[in-house]
Amino acid sequence: MSSFDSTFRPVALVTGGASTLGAEISRRLVQKNYRLILHYGGSLKKTQQLEAELKSAGADIVVLQANLQNQVETKRIVKKIIKTFGRLDLIVNNASLFKPTPYSHRFILKGWTEIFNINLFSPFVLCQEAYPWLRKVGGSVVNIGDIYGEHPFLKNHSAYCLSKGGGNYSD
Repeated sequence: MSSFDSTFRPVALVTGGASTLGAEISRRLVQKNYRLILHYGGSLKKTQQLEAELKSAGADIVVLQANLQNQVETKRIVKKIIKTFGRLDLIVNNASLFKPTPYSHRFILKGWTEIFNINLFSPFVLCQEAYPWLRKVGGSVVNIGDIYGEHPFLKNHSAYCLSKGGGNYSD
């Protein structure tokens, strides 16, 4: 780690930060001297293992649990980051829910709602809540997509494909 004043070190949030891809992103950000907010939904053990690994390397990490299906909890993430670090420079929207939603005459909206809340709506809410802080420091957002967002041919995963494709369009 560098010895310069930590108040000027950038702060990054990685949602789903201990998943396979999220863990590698988190490791790289720590190598680049970011202070890290490691978000998890339900994978506490995996998150604690990654936290221990990164802290042993000297990383400045805050672990934060939040249910991204809940917009109030999603907004709370940004408030906690600002209270803790006073800034936010990068959001990596990596958290994702992947589960089948086969179509049938007994269509169940609950499964679709869960997937859309985590994969599409929570990144939007996070960005909306963090916008003033990101703008202040010239920050960035990285939304992790999936090939199935552009080519939605994954059988029995319509909600997943649509939720990943929803982030591909802008005004």
